[in-house]
Amino acid sequence: MNDPPDRTVLALLGGEPAKAEEQFRQLREKLLRFFEWNRCASPEDLAHETICRALRRFSEGQALHAENPHSYFFGIARNLLREEWKRPAHDP
Repeated sequence: MNDPPDRTVLALLGGEPAKAEEQFRQLREKLLRFFEWNRCASPEDLAHETICRALRRFSEGQALHAENPHSYFFGIARNLLREEWKRPAHDP
């Protein structure tokens, strides 16, 4: 699943579209590696969910207070990882 970058995410990552798209690809790759390194069953789905949750928060009016937008996304990713650890092994 290779998600196209959302305009909101691109705006957070930089003003220039080409540069922002490259930063989005890097962010997505880092999220995938984060979930792979933590031995999650579906890193692609979790990376996608991380981005979706961030977008949902921004659409609800959440302001970005982190200097580096990547750190905001990784905060969400860490919370998702904790949710994964709490989920029973037989739960898909």
